[in-house]
Amino acid sequence: MKKAAGAKWKDMLTDKCLSWLPKPKEYSSSYKSYFTMKGYYMFREKTLPLMKRYLDEDKIKDVYVKDLSNYEDVYSDEFQIVVSSRKRKRRFDSLYESVLKEIR
Repeated sequence: MKKAAGAKWKDMLTDKCLSWLPKPKEYSSSYKSYFTMKGYYMFREKTLPLMKRYLDEDKIKDVYVKDLSNYEDVYSDEFQIVVSSRKRKRRFDSLYESVLKEIR
């Protein structure tokens, strides 16, 4: 059963509704992904309609995060920021500052 679920998940990730989102080379269970505003709007337009076919719409919630400075960055692009649950080791860089300005 797990193999079938894994295969379905891989198929869904290559669906045109999700293929717009770049995938980090590695992804750990300790990582968390957050959309930038551009990624959020793309998700709402392209991916959310597909997810609504599989998930109870009442269970889907928007959560806004204003500050990721406590996390160590792992990957980022114009659509998303991936962070580790570990504390950040370096100062806030300009990408995170620009994302925060978009959110505010």
